[in-house]
Amino acid sequence: MKWKKQYPHKDFSHIALYVYEGLFREWLQAYKFKGDYRLASFFRSDLRQAIRSLKPIDIIIPIPVSEASLRKRGFNQVEGLLEAASIPFLPVLEHIGRGKKQSEKKRAERLNSPQPFQIKEAFKEKIKNKRVLIVDDVYTTGRTIFHAREVLEKEKTAQIQTLTLAR
Repeated sequence: MKWKKQYPHKDFSHIALYVYEGLFREWLQAYKFKGDYRLASFFRSDLRQAIRSLKPIDIIIPIPVSEASLRKRGFNQVEGLLEAASIPFLPVLEHIGRGKKQSEKKRAERLNSPQPFQIKEAFKEKIKNKRVLIVDDVYTTGRTIFHAREVLEKEKTAQIQTLTLAR
């Protein structure tokens, strides 16, 4: 609702499957921050079902991680979730941001963070006039999703939906 007030001309369609608390928070800690990749398949049925329930989608786009996070963790947690659920995706976005990770920032810092993404050149034509779904693990302030939306909108995608495991 807050984003709709700030951007009344934008069409929003977001789904979060869970609430970010309790057991989900523990799962994410083990999967994402401790690097237990085996846990990627835990939500595969729910993820598949949620994606099937959406408007038609041409391309699923995971939120990318920084090179530093990729080196440290060894995997992109969102791509891991999609792979574990056998959901095809295209790595359209590239993380070019610098500085602290979103998880290390306070709310105001997150909301004011500069654009961390760009579209990989090889995918620019492939996403024009396509219906896309942006997938991320957790929606905290929505800033990450909005950054992704902004770069995709510039490339004239037809429709953008968003989905996260938790909010």
